[in-house]
Amino acid sequence: MSHDVSMSDKKKSQNPYHETRPKPLTQKSLHDECGVVAVSGGHDASTMVYFGLYALQHRGQESCGIAVYSDQGDSNHSSDKEKSIARRREGKNLIVHKDFGLVSDTFTPTVLSRLPGDKAIGHVRYATSESGRRENIQPFYFSMAHGHQIALAHNGNI
Repeated sequence: MSHDVSMSDKKKSQNPYHETRPKPLTQKSLHDECGVVAVSGGHDASTMVYFGLYALQHRGQESCGIAVYSDQGDSNHSSDKEKSIARRREGKNLIVHKDFGLVSDTFTPTVLSRLPGDKAIGHVRYATSESGRRENIQPFYFSMAHGHQIALAHNGNI
């Protein structure tokens, strides 16, 4: 018995550039992992990042953080003796505030007022590994030689 093949089927099989349909996504393959937001040049960058993180809260609810950079010289918050001092890192122009919990619980109006700057990055974490470790809360803060500083947030495992 012969099998009839249409002309369009022959062309498709001979064309090496023929696009195949992607496999359908399953519920198991869909999941959110972390959320990252950045603002540059905003007058109140930490507040803008806060609202971005709040909108991305569904992507991670274990922890959150914001790093703010300001060209205004030394930070005037070094005298703060609040309970968040353990989770706050300050450099000459970089302030990082992060903690376990939801965005709205971690970043109160008082905390946001202490994060001045025109550039900011933020992160909400969905733990894929090593859950519950404070050193995994992002953004990460690095202080290097000659006074250079960097804050880094990423999505995924490095």
